[in-house]
Amino acid sequence: MEHSDPNIPIPANETFRLQALQAYQILDSAPEEKFDSLTQIAAYICDAQIAMISLIDMNRQWFKAKIGLEESETPRNISFCQYAILQDNILEIEDAHLDSRFKENPLVLGPPYIRFYAGSPLKTPEGFNIGTLCVIDSKPKKLDQRQKMILNVLSNQIISNFELIKKNLELVQIRKKEEELQNSKSQFFANMSHEIRTPVHGILGITDLLSETELKSEQREYVDTIRKSGGLLLSLLNDILDFSKLESGHMKFETVAFDLIELLKDATSLFEMDGKRKNIEFKLELGEIKSLIITTDPNRLKQILVNLISNAFKFTEKGGIFLTLKIISWTKEGCEISIQVKDTGIGIPELKLNDLFQAYTQADTSVSRKYGGTGLGLAISKNLADLMNLKLTAQSVMNRGSVFEISGRLPLAEKSEIKFESKKQVSNPNGDPIHNLKILVAEDNEINQMLIKRVLEKLGYNPVIVSNGIEALHHIEINGADVLFLDIQMPELSGIDTAKILTQHTNQSLRPYIIAITANANLADKEACLAVGIDDYVIKPFQKEEIANLLNKFSSIRKKSKT
Repeated sequence: MEHSDPNIPIPANETFRLQALQAYQILDSAPEEKFDSLTQIAAYICDAQIAMISLIDMNRQWFKAKIGLEESETPRNISFCQYAILQDNILEIEDAHLDSRFKENPLVLGPPYIRFYAGSPLKTPEGFNIGTLCVIDSKPKKLDQRQKMILNVLSNQIISNFELIKKNLELVQIRKKEEELQNSKSQFFANMSHEIRTPVHGILGITDLLSETELKSEQREYVDTIRKSGGLLLSLLNDILDFSKLESGHMKFETVAFDLIELLKDATSLFEMDGKRKNIEFKLELGEIKSLIITTDPNRLKQILVNLISNAFKFTEKGGIFLTLKIISWTKEGCEISIQVKDTGIGIPELKLNDLFQAYTQADTSVSRKYGGTGLGLAISKNLADLMNLKLTAQSVMNRGSVFEISGRLPLAEKSEIKFESKKQVSNPNGDPIHNLKILVAEDNEINQMLIKRVLEKLGYNPVIVSNGIEALHHIEINGADVLFLDIQMPELSGIDTAKILTQHTNQSLRPYIIAITANANLADKEACLAVGIDDYVIKPFQKEEIANLLNKFSSIRKKSKT
């Protein structure tokens, strides 16, 4: 540790003392009322013209707070406080003219003409004197015991405030590191999701195409097994990704108006084949309710319902599963609802019900071995329900079944504001194309190229395939296109940049209807696509019916634009 003046008295622990001072990150900070107030109290109690909170840096003393003084710092080598930090008790100089250390000091001989000084060391909890609370006067004087005691109390209060600031800084740093770690983890899961979805998309897509060919009974059994295994893998991946988003606070919600009845019908339609396959009763019970237009996030509500129904099918081998909607009460603004998923399955032990919605837990470890699953599904559903101001609860009796209930108050909306559309099967997905559309596909992955080409051909179209955005732009410029299926992550020119160029093109007659194809299953990715002018969006792995529905939608839009 080097000082510019060899005459500065250096404490034996100077290196560690300076480190303790720097740890507070208080030097050169802005004035703060709490420290100004403590300085004013010290000046008042000690009847002094000047009072300061002085921090002794390597070659200067800097004032965190001061009264009666203009300067914000002075050189350390002329300070009185450089001596005060050498001891643990108050350094009191009754008359500086009579002290050999100070009688030639420029602060004594000139402004502020110091005659009296008293400095109480600011001692850290580790025992380092980093500065003083000092009082100064131009007349000789002496503090009484009461004044000294209060000066010490005030100096301790200053250190307590410094410690609080340091703790807050440490908490900010910890929180920042946690956020960075969480962001890194979220990005890792997002990347993992994208990389796994791409091959899963190929597996499931080719399996679907294979299932439509003539197969022997044994071959069809193998194909069904591949499809089922691929579906389970995708479900596990979705659970991990969703839980990561919830844990990091990155889960996004949208609020739109939709018909709850249509959503319930849509959710149950996904499981009709499961009911027939397991030979159990599966029923949607709505009573007299024909329509109920509410406002919340339909996709997240449907995700909860699908999770609960899926669990019910997983654990029910006989009897039935019933999805019931009840309206408890309603006003013009909102309605209190109850949606129950009842099953006659294996049930849940009473002792396990309290832990049912905790992450990474299942009612019985043997359940995971027999039925599979991450143990995240119910935790995700509970977190989603909480974020939507809904309650998710469970009741169960062993070997008699379980009841899961979603309840809460949801805002009502005008019917004209409906934005949710339930998925409808195309009437003839293998029939003639709706229009003789010019379809272009920009996709760099060879397996995915082959897959979407076969899907579109089965729908009756004759698509052109290119490998990147540059090739897509060139093809559109020369040959034109009605619809562009655009992979988002491509070499040479990404899907986002390709869409930007097409959207900003001076000749908008060349611009096709753009449908993004992506393996990033998150709302932020969808928003990024829509923000650059992309018209629609499909997530890998997709099904043939989804592609058919998108083309139906485009056809409907084009008809309206011509009328």
